[in-house]
Amino acid sequence: MTDSKSLHHPRVFSFLLTLALSLPLLVQAAEPLPSWNDGPSKKQIIEFVQAVTDQNSKNFVKPEDRIAVFDNDGTLWSEQPMYFELLFALESNAPRRSTRNGKPPSRSRPCWKTITRPWLLRPMPN
Repeated sequence: MTDSKSLHHPRVFSFLLTLALSLPLLVQAAEPLPSWNDGPSKKQIIEFVQAVTDQNSKNFVKPEDRIAVFDNDGTLWSEQPMYFELLFALESNAPRRSTRNGKPPSRSRPCWKTITRPWLLRPMPN
């Protein structure tokens, strides 16, 4: 009889400890975007998701029509085959690289051939 009571107490303690450690996760799950600061962006995202997932909303989107594509780090992936940062760098440096010593850059150089290819700048087909 003594052995069964000694086994019973560690199990109860383990269960209660697990429950106590899980409560913050349950509370956090109730809050959408818990790591975001309160602000207009967070509010707009929450309102958008609520609108497209509510079946009574005029903006409802059926689950099979919902698509989100994420990059390796969890961010949304653009429809461009190049990253936003690369496009920004190319566009922001365009005035500086447009002339060197008063001469336009040579379009025959390999780096310019790659950058100026039209397929790189077009959105990918659906």
